[in-house]
Amino acid sequence: MPFADRLAPILLAVVILSVLPAPAAGQDFHFDDFPRALANYVTGGWQGPFGDGTGGTIGSNGDGTGIILDGTVNALAYAIRRSPVMIDVNLTVDFSALNRDMTQADQFSLLLAWNNSNYPGQSSCPPCSSPTPESGIVVNFNIGRGTVRVSEVTNFVATEIAVASSALAVGPANEALVRYANRNLSIDLNGVKELAVPNINKPAGVIGFMAYRMDVVVDSLIFELPERSPAGSLVSPVPPFPIWLIALVAGIAGGGVVSLGTLTAGWLRKHRKLG
Repeated sequence: MPFADRLAPILLAVVILSVLPAPAAGQDFHFDDFPRALANYVTGGWQGPFGDGTGGTIGSNGDGTGIILDGTVNALAYAIRRSPVMIDVNLTVDFSALNRDMTQADQFSLLLAWNNSNYPGQSSCPPCSSPTPESGIVVNFNIGRGTVRVSEVTNFVATEIAVASSALAVGPANEALVRYANRNLSIDLNGVKELAVPNINKPAGVIGFMAYRMDVVVDSLIFELPERSPAGSLVSPVPPFPIWLIALVAGIAGGGVVSLGTLTAGWLRKHRKLG
């Protein structure tokens, strides 16, 4: 193939490589799309003596676009990720509460730094065995009291350390964003900050979620592990470049470069003939 004919694909490759962002050093990004991602989790739960026969279970929701944690009636269901172990994390969970037992205890919880935990399997209540870590953090959307609550777990004992009002409601889709870095915890629900808690110091652990006395559909979970600079400050990772945007840019750039390559090839052929 003449050099002039090879010029267009070479220029196309150069332009595509120039527009793609370089991955941030140390970036670690995970996207769990349910129900497929449920295989990455340890699951379990229990149902009280007045349950409806399905409480305490986890399975695919009706249209297969998420998983349903069945916490009614008087039941608990949990899913805790097997790995990775982490300290700093930005955790985003898309979920919706379908219904609840209409008690003050109704809640959906996110679990952080879950370390050295037990994992009770499916059971009845009593014994009402729930996962309990040696250390960890619980972010609890307590819809029964209209609050968001944060508890620390130390030596298998949970102690509540902060509480604030929460706008969580049954029905609409919600997005919870929890950031834990440099011993500081912040909680957003649907883009609104609900609570910030400083000075939490826990060792590394895994993440998870659980529902109690509520039926909750979890569509997806995203967690980013930010990189620490040598000075110890937090460096937020660059979000992954959307595939559709890469394709669009590549298509536009490709069209322009092919045109440029065609013009250049024509110019070279013309001047080759003149020479």
